[in-house]
Amino acid sequence: MLQQLLFVSGALPLEARVCVHRDSPIPICEAGDRKHWRRHPKGATQPSLQSLGRPLIFPKLSELFSRSLTVMALDPEPRAGRSLGRSVDDAGSLRFHAGDGLVPNELVEARSSFGALPPRHCLFAEFLGTALLTTFSGLIGLSSPAAVPFLAGAMISCIVLSFIPTSGALLNPFVVLALYVTKRLRLVPSLAYTGAQLAGGTLGAVIFSLLATPDMYNRVAGGTVSLQTNMSLWQGAGWEFFLTFSLISLVSTMGFAAFELHAENEYARWMQQAVFALLIGLLVGFLVGVGGPITGCSMNGARALGPLAVAQLRAWMTAASPEWLERASRGHFVIYWLAPALGSVTGALLMEHAIVSPWLGRAPKSILQDLSVYTKRNMAQLRSYGTAGLLAYGILNTIFYGSVFTYSLVFVFASQPGAIAKAWAASWVASQATKPFRLFLAIAMAPWIRRLLERLPWNRHQS
Repeated sequence: MLQQLLFVSGALPLEARVCVHRDSPIPICEAGDRKHWRRHPKGATQPSLQSLGRPLIFPKLSELFSRSLTVMALDPEPRAGRSLGRSVDDAGSLRFHAGDGLVPNELVEARSSFGALPPRHCLFAEFLGTALLTTFSGLIGLSSPAAVPFLAGAMISCIVLSFIPTSGALLNPFVVLALYVTKRLRLVPSLAYTGAQLAGGTLGAVIFSLLATPDMYNRVAGGTVSLQTNMSLWQGAGWEFFLTFSLISLVSTMGFAAFELHAENEYARWMQQAVFALLIGLLVGFLVGVGGPITGCSMNGARALGPLAVAQLRAWMTAASPEWLERASRGHFVIYWLAPALGSVTGALLMEHAIVSPWLGRAPKSILQDLSVYTKRNMAQLRSYGTAGLLAYGILNTIFYGSVFTYSLVFVFASQPGAIAKAWAASWVASQATKPFRLFLAIAMAPWIRRLLERLPWNRHQS
């Protein structure tokens, strides 16, 4: 009987492969990140869970993650892999059985649906591309207003064409979000790409601040984006929603289908990428010409956040806050992050369901159904904890609503008519977007709260 046990040390494996050798009772790591796997102690032939180490910090988190783990057995001969239907348990362990039909020297591959980290050169391409985009965005602002759309479009086309063979030239957290909600990117690659883009946007802003003279820096407001003086916060958020919705909708119709259609040869692939880069440059140039005078036409969280963070750091170091910095900071999160994110999700899902999937003749790729199933399943699990689950979810909701409402009322809608109603509306919208995450944390907290309730004096007396 072949019984193998693979231990995940401290974290869910993102991707790895093991080979079941003929003369060895333990699986040997052949590929993947070795730090996620721990070999069994030498000399032991029947390993147990206790001998393999500690569970994760929160055992229930491992249980949640295990639902997303799939295991594939790859025959040594060139045939299709087959699913073993295995998952890790609370201790982060994975066990193979004789019924799996494994043979000696057969390759076993374990993957998480959260995805593996992208290669380093892909992350560096996103980092460098976003840094160049942010730096040149500040420089373009020094030219005449009539030339800005043409220069912005040409810059985007050149950067996209340079980095699209390496990483896809996403260069925008909202493009990453669009790919994630349409299930073309998994969670871990999406977070990795977003982190690289935010770091690149910050580096680009630092480069521009170091190369620009004080007069140049102040003339373009440090490369930041801000609203017109007489425009309200909601009008600015509406414009950024509309501009990002337009960008993602048109990119989706061009890029989502190309993401799944493979060119026949290298030349055809290069032509496809060149045409795509040219069309993206024309589209961005048009949107910048239309929306630039209104909101700065950010449509990119990394490009908006980097210059603002650097400008605020300069103001703190010099103890001098220019007037344009206050305008750029007003409602930054709502206008340049929340509204574009909603526009990106709306545009991506609309195009996926209405155009791309019918054109390709398949069922839509959407995260909505997965979120619905995930929410119902976790609500049922949370109710199984009884009072502890109710308290955990109530505590998280109280903290979330209180902090979001206070922030909206004090910093976003201060001194505006109907500020309380607007703050409540913003809190409700944010709560719907973060409900799965709060359920996840509540399930992790519930066992701890149940233990705490059991230690209360009256409960101990009853027991």
